[in-house]
Amino acid sequence: MIMLARVTKFVDPRILVAMGGLLTALVAFQLSHITTQSGANELFWPLVMRVGSSVLMFLPLALLPPDNASGNFTKVVQRVPVKITFDPTTLSGIRQQVRPGLSAIVSIAVK
Repeated sequence: MIMLARVTKFVDPRILVAMGGLLTALVAFQLSHITTQSGANELFWPLVMRVGSSVLMFLPLALLPPDNASGNFTKVVQRVPVKITFDPTTLSGIRQQVRPGLSAIVSIAVK
């Protein structure tokens, strides 16, 4: 699968999905000829090909970028440690209202 992940950089994912669909149809055709007299060899290779067709069909879907609706767009390298200090005179009336996790409009004074 690692090799197929590298191949997706050069091949259109729609082509991989189409190849997987054709391979799935071929496997279904081969498995339709299985009888009670069939040996293990007639069953083994179609099942191996079915695994390959599943990889071809679903690997491009696994490589899609995640949806950012959950807020996972912040990278760890973008986080900057910040120490917030309050002026005691301005905090005296709102001490109970200020809690961790609240949103705030912040102004930064650089020394």
